[in-house]
Amino acid sequence: MLNRGSRRIQPDTFICHASEDKEALARPLHTALTDLGLHAWLDESDIPFGESIRQNIDIGLANCHSATVILSRPFFAKYWTQYELDGIFQRIMDAGMSIFPIRHGITFEEIREHSPSLVGLNLMSSSDQTIEQMATIIVERLRGGPLDKAQQTLEQQLASPVGSTRTFGVFYVAPAGTPELQEGQEPELHTFAFLREPTGWMKMVEHNEELEYVIDQDKLRVQIERGGQWSGTEYQADQLVFSGDPFSVIIRRGEGRQIYLPSLVSTSSRGFLLTSSSASGWRSFQIQG
Repeated sequence: MLNRGSRRIQPDTFICHASEDKEALARPLHTALTDLGLHAWLDESDIPFGESIRQNIDIGLANCHSATVILSRPFFAKYWTQYELDGIFQRIMDAGMSIFPIRHGITFEEIREHSPSLVGLNLMSSSDQTIEQMATIIVERLRGGPLDKAQQTLEQQLASPVGSTRTFGVFYVAPAGTPELQEGQEPELHTFAFLREPTGWMKMVEHNEELEYVIDQDKLRVQIERGGQWSGTEYQADQLVFSGDPFSVIIRRGEGRQIYLPSLVSTSSRGFLLTSSSASGWRSFQIQG
């Protein structure tokens, strides 16, 4: 780290934000991080008057150790924020840079529409945490605290071919548009439900088996490991997933968070039932808007 009086070459974190969020969040977060001893890159502080905005953004992104990204409705509507986000993803791929996303006045569903990969992270929230709390989290992570597993997964997925990094979760499927289950809520399971048309959520696997998955932009890739036994809901879920019609998915991650994808379509030529009972291999699905 350089002296405070000099122009810093390696910012600790780059605050990526829309101008509409500067007064309420970006500027006070910058102050809080500075008070904790970090150099947080902020446009109004780190772009000298009269100099190129783009060049200074590029310099900041090229040298920062991490990025703090304030996700909001204005954020996804701005050119410069998308330019910066592209640069941040490139830095994650090239150098393993850390990313600290903050949800600010926007729903998970809205974020998912713009960037499904960001929803998989354990987002901080300006409505649930104070600015001081968020600043403390960032400082602790940058000083060697454990990274959130979801963040590690995103960084690895961006740096690796799709399918080489896998995240585990329990899957539930339902006809397209079925309202999301509340976190922790279990659907009613009917052992011989395959005799009826599906009307609600069904667990994709039982017998304590899990699925591996990768979300890559608008695609979901899934691999399942199964034993030799099948229940009615597993059978019915397979038929729903590979019928060719849209369906909904809930993924419950190991730490309890869940991802809701309201409409997917199978792009695989074969279903799980037509492969080995012990391992199906990877299957691909298109995430529809």
